Amino acid sequence: MGLWVGINTTVVWRTHTAIFAENNVRLDGPQWSQIAQAHYQTFFDIDSLKYVFRMTVVNEETHTFVVKVLYPRYGLELAGDSLLRTWLYDTDDYQEIMDTPLGKAVGALVLGAFPRGTRRIAQIHTWQYDGDLQMRFDISDSPQ
Repeated sequence: MGLWVGINTTVVWRTHTAIFAENNVRLDGPQWSQIAQAHYQTFFDIDSLKYVFRMTVVNEETHTFVVKVLYPRYGLELAGDSLLRTWLYDTDDYQEIMDTPLGKAVGALVLGAFPRGTRRIAQIHTWQYDGDLQMRFDISDSPQ
């Protein structure tokens, strides 16, 4: 058995319309999306959820993709970038972010929280704060 078996950290805050998750590490146990949804629904109607913030991204695969693939594609460096970057639905960049572990986790939250086909992640924002990758996933109604 590995040293980290059974060690999980899930730091989740919530406010009306948003979930904030920071420094999440999951090696076993419930999915992050299940914990975040249950926590949010304890206080608010799930239909009010519009934003999921992934603060201080520590997931290596997601972080590496953004820092070493996505940003360099546009001549950007995360550490020196002070702008909010927006990745729109139905673009290759968006799809590649959604294919990362954090993208899949937020996708699982949306799929698990809402009736099928009623919501989507409309856009993803990335930025750095104090050198750390931050992400925001915007949830909207699906076009009918």
